[in-house]
Amino acid sequence: MNNESFRISHSVPDQGVLLPNSPDYFLPASTNVYQLLKQLQIVLPEKVDRAIEIGLKSTAWSKDFISLKDIPNFSAQFEPWTGAIKLPKLAESSPLQSFFSLAGRASVWGQNLMDRGARYYLVTDPALGGVETKLSVLRKDMADALAIVVSVDRQDLTPDCLPYYLGVLDYLKQDTLALYHVMIQPEKEGQIDNLPADWDKLKGESFQLARQFTRMYYQACLGRHYDTHVSVAATTNTIDQIKSYIQTNLNSVSNFKLPEIDHPLKIMLSASRAVSKNQEVDTILALPRGSTQVGIAIQLGYELLQGFSPELIMVPLSIYSHRTQNQGVPIADQFVHYIQRFNLADRVILLVDDNSHTARTLKVVIDAEKQVGNDDNAVAIVEVDPIRVISRFDSGKNLDQIANFLHSDILDTAVGVLPILHHKSARYNTSELRKILARKVLEQGPPELIQPISP
Repeated sequence: MNNESFRISHSVPDQGVLLPNSPDYFLPASTNVYQLLKQLQIVLPEKVDRAIEIGLKSTAWSKDFISLKDIPNFSAQFEPWTGAIKLPKLAESSPLQSFFSLAGRASVWGQNLMDRGARYYLVTDPALGGVETKLSVLRKDMADALAIVVSVDRQDLTPDCLPYYLGVLDYLKQDTLALYHVMIQPEKEGQIDNLPADWDKLKGESFQLARQFTRMYYQACLGRHYDTHVSVAATTNTIDQIKSYIQTNLNSVSNFKLPEIDHPLKIMLSASRAVSKNQEVDTILALPRGSTQVGIAIQLGYELLQGFSPELIMVPLSIYSHRTQNQGVPIADQFVHYIQRFNLADRVILLVDDNSHTARTLKVVIDAEKQVGNDDNAVAIVEVDPIRVISRFDSGKNLDQIANFLHSDILDTAVGVLPILHHKSARYNTSELRKILARKVLEQGPPELIQPISP
């Protein structure tokens, strides 16, 4: 492990604890493990710039276009919790700057203007606005963003303009991911058979849009050429079809959810670690919503670093630590049933998740893989989550299992602790902080952010 890019310090109680070389992804809950977790500290690198350069190697960066490396101290330009990027003052006005002039597109943190404003979070926060408001804001933001992306020549971008350009792509990435995550809601609720043909078609198209703009975002970060062409007319037509389907069939604000991991540097760094550690993978298994973006980024990482593209399979089923059944069917059985449609026997699988604290998701998926004839898998986690484990112990809610954060698969790919503040019974995670931000900006914004907005 490269000490320059990752640092860990912990003291291990003497008795009864499984050590880091344990082959298990799971540890049984015990007082000794609890003591271990309280002393375990995993932190993001102090110099993320250097860590990403080491992890992604010179082959991932490109000099064809301007990249993050052309921005001095680029890691400091990202807000450390949410991943929003600072927008510097520009000497001259530009279409990129005008995109963020619409109220609610940008936000102010301290003295800094950031690319993610109330409109960014409104789309995915079930507590903000209604479905019509969300879809109208999304439709307007995507239309404006698409017009800019197809008109801007990346050869003309300067280091001061790049954050604005990435901010525009960030909106396209966020909005298309949001549409895909709404479309998979029936599967998240356990409806995995006999779904309408038009739903299946639009779900596939929503994923392709999410994949396209997520890849474009990270390709732009690295200065790489895009491998897809953006058609404003075709993209807009698809968005309108998905929007119409959601209005008719999935019209509930509860279908709009905030992902817990949306920090570009964390995702880039974790992806590079996963690729470097697991070079023989031929299949990536990702679990939307949390790991949709991560899975797409890791697949891109294999293409850039290893020269091949593993198949990316999304398994949009939900597993909650307090629930064992979905629609009356055991969740473990649903997983087996779902992945039987893919020929996973004899594949080398990388299971991707955004974070873990109980490891129950990992266990269910790995057990399901074994039932369909696969024993060759590895795990990649972006963030570990010992704080919620500690909080549950503090509240008397002991866990049957917790994740073995010292397992090399997890330790070598994780790049931080899920940002949750733990103080007695008060816990605020990143999603809740985003809601606070969005509501604060929204309350100060114009009334059209509250009412439906015409495209």
